Amino acid sequence: MNGVVLITGPNGVGKGSLTTALTNSYGNDFERVVRYSTRPMRPNEINGLDYNFITPEDFDELRRNEMLGEFVQFEHGSYGTKTEDVLNVVERNKIAVLDIDIKSAFKLHDLFSSMGVNSLPLIVSPVSR
Repeated sequence: MNGVVLITGPNGVGKGSLTTALTNSYGNDFERVVRYSTRPMRPNEINGLDYNFITPEDFDELRRNEMLGEFVQFEHGSYGTKTEDVLNVVERNKIAVLDIDIKSAFKLHDLFSSMGVNSLPLIVSPVSR
């Protein structure tokens, strides 16, 4: 079993918690893909675990070399996902899991679907009362 699950939704809705629960409980089947970011690392973050923190120059090189399946620019930095990182997980017969913004989720969904890779965008919404 392999493919891609793209967990998306508003900030604070629990995307990270869901991603962690899947990989911790079903680690033989699911593997989290770590995105790249140019923003400064926060004190509680670990490079390579929370994000792959890189310089803006290195990020631009990834973009120029078309190594990013998606990328997005926010006020505080750029974020992107290397296509190769996702495909490496899929090639190991696992399900790649990403905690990602909605625009990027659908861009990756289209990309991997066009490559014949099963892809599921999973939109997590806040509880309404």
